[in-house]
Amino acid sequence: MSLHSCRLCGAALTRTFVDLGMSPLCESYIAADRLDAPETFYPLHVRICDSCLLVQLPAYVGGEEIFSDYAYFSSYSDSWVEHARRYAEEMIGLLRPTYVVPVHGEPQMQEAQARIAVARCGIDRGRIVIARNGDVIALSRDRCEIDDHVPVEVIEADGDGIPLEDPLSDPQSAR
Repeated sequence: MSLHSCRLCGAALTRTFVDLGMSPLCESYIAADRLDAPETFYPLHVRICDSCLLVQLPAYVGGEEIFSDYAYFSSYSDSWVEHARRYAEEMIGLLRPTYVVPVHGEPQMQEAQARIAVARCGIDRGRIVIARNGDVIALSRDRCEIDDHVPVEVIEADGDGIPLEDPLSDPQSAR
């Protein structure tokens, strides 16, 4: 009997995709007065649904706890922001896609990738889809759009809740 069910179709999750053992929450600060206190570890046991093939990590902790004192956001790193900008330009330029779906980084990084696709690669803004956790994208030759949403327990985080204007064109704005 499975303890977890698929986020997309509800089927029992019985097959292991990869089991990486146990881990504490990543990128969280531990206060100085808690350095000697025990730290909670959670399973990193990734499963694949036999019915719909969605690969997923069951949620053991809510987003509020994961991101309450989160230490890392990729848009804070000048070198990473510059790498992401160059990579987005190069990939869109080489592939010349009909549609663009930025899937990496915090939402402000995805928006910046979309702006690159429009400004530097000539992709029509109507052919760019910015999806969020749980969005289901319908993709065919004739359309690419968010078609549905699946409830998820993990949230996306935008730093301190302050949206950044354009981290790929102005890395200092991410500070």
